[in-house]
Amino acid sequence: MNTIYEAQTLTTIRLSDVQKMVMTKIIGSATPETAHEEISDGRNLVAARNILGKLGLIEFTEGTAAVTTEGKKVMKDENLIDDSEQLTSDGQQYSQAKEPGDLKDKDQEIVG
Repeated sequence: MNTIYEAQTLTTIRLSDVQKMVMTKIIGSATPETAHEEISDGRNLVAARNILGKLGLIEFTEGTAAVTTEGKKVMKDENLIDDSEQLTSDGQQYSQAKEPGDLKDKDQEIVG
């Protein structure tokens, strides 16, 4: 019998669009320092960055950012990177978005 106090392991992670933006911007950046700059501009990106850090999917310090091994697994599951850890076409769209509103237009084009 499970009690409310037992620890549970998160087995499936579904990223939000902003979290996908953060992770793809890190992978698509030339250096860890550039990645840090990319994900530190704007309230939504910073909030998503902080959550991803707490989940252990990214590591960031005052001047650098990187995707962890676990983060890369999630990115592969979300079709953001391929087996060679390069951005897929979906991943490129997320990495090039300037703000979350840009992604809504992408979704409407696919549906409509």
